[in-house]
Amino acid sequence: MFGSSEALVPRIIPVLSLMGVPARLFHCGPPGTGLAAKLANNYLAGTVTIATSEAFNLGIRMGLDPKKLADIIAVSTGKNWISENANPVPGVLPNAASSHDYQGGFRVALCKKDIGLALEAAKMVDAKLAIGPKVFETYENVCKDPELVTKDVTVVYRYIGGVEK
Repeated sequence: MFGSSEALVPRIIPVLSLMGVPARLFHCGPPGTGLAAKLANNYLAGTVTIATSEAFNLGIRMGLDPKKLADIIAVSTGKNWISENANPVPGVLPNAASSHDYQGGFRVALCKKDIGLALEAAKMVDAKLAIGPKVFETYENVCKDPELVTKDVTVVYRYIGGVEK
C-alpha cells in the first residue's frame, strides 16, 4: 500500500517489488493514501481479532469443539482471516502463535499503536468509529499485563478469559 503521484508509480513499483510480492502492491492514490489504507486495514484486523476471540470463547463455553467451530466459521458469514490463519484458540491451528504460547506473530503492543493511530486519524477526518475506543481500551489493558504485552495480538483471547484446553 503506497501513495504517490501517478507519474512516480512506474519508478516506485520496481523498488517496492524488492520488498514484497509485486502482485500485492497497491497504489492507493496521492501521498498519504497508503498510510490511510494501512490504518484502515489494521484497525479492522485488530477489531476482528477481538471479535473472533470473543466468538470462539462463547462457542467453546457453550459446548462447541473449537476445531469444529473454526470449520463452521470458515464457510459461514463469520469467515475471517484471523480465524483461518491466526486462530486465537491454542491447538486449533498448529502453526498459529496461539499454539505456541502466543509467541511470534504481530505483537499486541504494535496493534494497540495502530488502533491508536486509526483513532487519531478518524478524529482528523471526522470519521465516527463506534467501537474503536473500546477496541483501543482492550488492547491498552492487555498491554498493561507484563506477561501479555510482548505476545502476539491473538493473546487477547487469553486476556478475555478464553478457554484454553
